Amino acid sequence: MEDIRRNIILSVQPPDRRNHAALAIRKHWGIENKLHYTRDVTLREDASRIRKNPGIFARMRSFAYNILRFNQSDTIAQDRYAAALGGLKSILSMSFQ
Repeated sequence: MEDIRRNIILSVQPPDRRNHAALAIRKHWGIENKLHYTRDVTLREDASRIRKNPGIFARMRSFAYNILRFNQSDTIAQDRYAAALGGLKSILSMSFQ
């Protein structure tokens, strides 16, 4: 079942400024849906129990996510699983551009 949400934003700004604000809001949610959701669900970032230097591990997840996204064949989750099964040979066969 698809979850549809609607947000209503009231503004007294002129139309050109309202369009600019609407575009900024859409871009923000595009980032949220593409990057943060993937990191939260596929890389299980929210479930992480790392308490010492969590920023280092967040950067490592970002690095891994970018490599997987650049080499994406089907889904990030499937590519992550294939890389885990393939070991170092699978990881080294990926592009790092």
